Amino acid sequence: MTYERLFALAAARKTSPREVIERLGAYGAELPIVLPEDFTRLDEELFSPDGVMEWGDLRLGDPVPFARLILAARLLRRRPAELAGHLRARGIVPSSDDLPDGLTMEQALELLKRSGSWSMGLLWVEDLSLADLLRLSLRTGHPMAKIVEWYRSWGLPVPDLAEWIREALARVPLVDPS
Repeated sequence: MTYERLFALAAARKTSPREVIERLGAYGAELPIVLPEDFTRLDEELFSPDGVMEWGDLRLGDPVPFARLILAARLLRRRPAELAGHLRARGIVPSSDDLPDGLTMEQALELLKRSGSWSMGLLWVEDLSLADLLRLSLRTGHPMAKIVEWYRSWGLPVPDLAEWIREALARVPLVDPS
């Protein structure tokens, strides 16, 4: 079951996600999420269908991409580490617990922009090309390998950089030696 489906069921039944989890549990479903009876304001922001968190196709039990927490933290004006800790307290595992040492929130947000402007969600990362990564590296001043490392720790699907470069070089025409 996806988080999106869980929250939609709760909204459709005009009940809390906790009650939906308890009802599913009564039927034998094991859901690794523990929600309080009374939501805090942060819970409301994170766990409602129209909240700041992009749950999309995430399945319960799968790690939540930290990149989504960075974007939610931007909207909530909180630290991503605070959101990661809050999710962990609710039985939800983020792909990372904090920003890498030395990387500011502003720099992390810059790494999640597409071509220097905000994109809705993170689907653009799936279409990231080597040229896009190079432009991002030049724009932010961070090495391509470091950006790929960060993206992976943030739960974003990016190819192995060395393999990516080898594939690109294989498409470069060779000069005729004659």
